[in-house]
Amino acid sequence: MLAKAEIVVEARVKSLSIGESGFIGTKDSPTRWIRADLEIKRVIKGKFPGKEATVYGAVYPPGPFRELTTMALSYGFDGHDTFE
Repeated sequence: MLAKAEIVVEARVKSLSIGESGFIGTKDSPTRWIRADLEIKRVIKGKFPGKEATVYGAVYPPGPFRELTTMALSYGFDGHDTFE
């Protein structure tokens, strides 16, 4: 996945929220979504001019819930809060 990515950044999750998306889906599609506000520390691959980004994902697999939660919980943890 990393090899195919056009942009790779090192970032910190500043905030994480999980809630209803408001979308009407099929019976198998998730209606709850994750929103994460990221602070971009550095660009590893590609070009990304911003210092912040907002990402959205699904709570259900293959959503990034575990990784984003870990990042949000460790925000500000004495230099151990940045992840690729």
